[in-house]
Amino acid sequence: MTRTDFTLHNDLLGEVSDAFAARRKPIYALGVILFALGVLAVALPIYSTLFVGIFIGWIFIIAGIVRFLWFVRLRDFPGYWWLLISSILFVVLGLLIVARPMPGLLTLTLLLTFVFSIEGAFALLAALDLKKHSSGWIWILISGLVNFALVALILSGLPATASWILGIFAGVNLIFFGFSLVMFTAAIPRKSPH
Repeated sequence: MTRTDFTLHNDLLGEVSDAFAARRKPIYALGVILFALGVLAVALPIYSTLFVGIFIGWIFIIAGIVRFLWFVRLRDFPGYWWLLISSILFVVLGLLIVARPMPGLLTLTLLLTFVFSIEGAFALLAALDLKKHSSGWIWILISGLVNFALVALILSGLPATASWILGIFAGVNLIFFGFSLVMFTAAIPRKSPH
């Protein structure tokens, strides 16, 4: 790498770091919101299977909309398209669940498994995009790996666990994604003065 290449590379990294630093508060707020929604999902779905289906559907709709609204503003954010697509998938799954919550908890569980698989893949792809820009990428990677672990646990316990696993695992998913955003934000360097 020549001295000019090195200078350009450092300048680009500085600009990316500044872009992340400028968005520190919105990313952190999104992480806190998703974490709180996850705690709610873990705490409440034990009351009835119908409530679980409708509750999880609305959690997915709200989380998807919140994620979409936050990420749509971050067009220059690495992993933008992967995070935006996973937000849309959350909304679509939530609408399907709310529209028909009781045709079968097994079907609902399998849909959730599919979404966790897709979101896990998108989180891994987003983490690879973020790796160049921040040491906090590892938290997004961990979030994706947790999704794959949830998929394995869901599939290993079917059909017996279908009645209670939805709320617990959806909550764990939201908690880990929210936590990963908070930790990613903590790793973003403060905006450098110019």
